[in-house]
Amino acid sequence: MGFEMRGAGDDQGKWKIFIDGEEKPAGHLALVHETYGKVEWGLRPKGYAGWVFHEPGGGGSVTIPYTKNPEGELMLALILENRPNMNGDHWCVIGGYLTPGESHQQTAERETEEEAGLVFSKPAPLPGLPGNANRAIWVADPNKDEGVHAFAIEIPWTLIEKAENESYKMAPGTLNDKRESQMRFFPWKDAIQRSPDMLARGAIAQLLTVLL
Repeated sequence: MGFEMRGAGDDQGKWKIFIDGEEKPAGHLALVHETYGKVEWGLRPKGYAGWVFHEPGGGGSVTIPYTKNPEGELMLALILENRPNMNGDHWCVIGGYLTPGESHQQTAERETEEEAGLVFSKPAPLPGLPGNANRAIWVADPNKDEGVHAFAIEIPWTLIEKAENESYKMAPGTLNDKRESQMRFFPWKDAIQRSPDMLARGAIAQLLTVLL
């Protein structure tokens, strides 16, 4: 994980650990999940107590579908998701965790199909280092290729049609999805401003270095 968490020592008394509602004394705490990774609380290398999260691969994959309208304007796709940690529905980037044994490329392909129904073109990796979703909490060593990997898919404008609220969507029959996809295309500046998702903003920035 880049460092070893230890018992919290003198700083331990500033924290309280509750398990099933009961307070427990603890110097080091770890929650481990085969798919999602490890959450740890304990003494950090700099001498203070804190908590960190290490996902498989140091982070998952995110994908930005994009197209250009007849005027040459860059349009980017986001999906409308209910995000409890953001208290409601928000426009976010396509993406998710690595499952055990999966590569970042495989995760990008799986999540793009699951969340957007988009399968006719494989996500292409964007240049640049993988990102750290929150450097204060997430553990990801870019020297080991750990972190969130960003991908993009170019969509022909001929497969796009007008949707609601000045947005655009994939035309019927273009998605491998039994329900209507919640994916919508927006002008790139609008996409950045609509999304509170920092993973979306980071992936958009990587894409813009290639396209603009």
